[in-house]
Amino acid sequence: MGPPSMLIIPGASALPELYQPVVDAVTKQGIHIQALHLPSIGAKPGTPPTLSDDAACIAQHIARLADAGKDVVLVTHSYGGAPGTQSVQGLSKAYRQKRGLEGGVVRIAYMASLVPELGQPAASVQASLPVESLVPAAVDVSIFPSSFSLLPLLRSSITLDT
Repeated sequence: MGPPSMLIIPGASALPELYQPVVDAVTKQGIHIQALHLPSIGAKPGTPPTLSDDAACIAQHIARLADAGKDVVLVTHSYGGAPGTQSVQGLSKAYRQKRGLEGGVVRIAYMASLVPELGQPAASVQASLPVESLVPAAVDVSIFPSSFSLLPLLRSSITLDT
């Protein structure tokens, strides 16, 4: 079957170009790899895309490769771990094989990434850590417009198959 195809799932605010040196090096080895442009990156004014929108975008890319019979490895970076994990519903190779289909996700590589349980919102990953392991952080809300809300980014509750 050959090597699996790889999809890089970027961190928050990261454009695919950030990963171009990796894409170039892996491509030279004869492996198909692509860094995705998530809907939440560079969004236009209006209702901001959510983690679920990012997961749906990733799932479309996975499905296209899987339907072509390709095994897929997701390489998630930072925030990309959350929508990457959510995107695999019905797309794992084992799940697809049970239905007589070829291809599907065979691995997820979490690189300096959030590693949620299937169906777990990104925010709860950090909330579940022991307090002594947390890095102090603060957000200066005065720099955001009054209509800005993190709430859409923190909502994610899709049921995933195993």
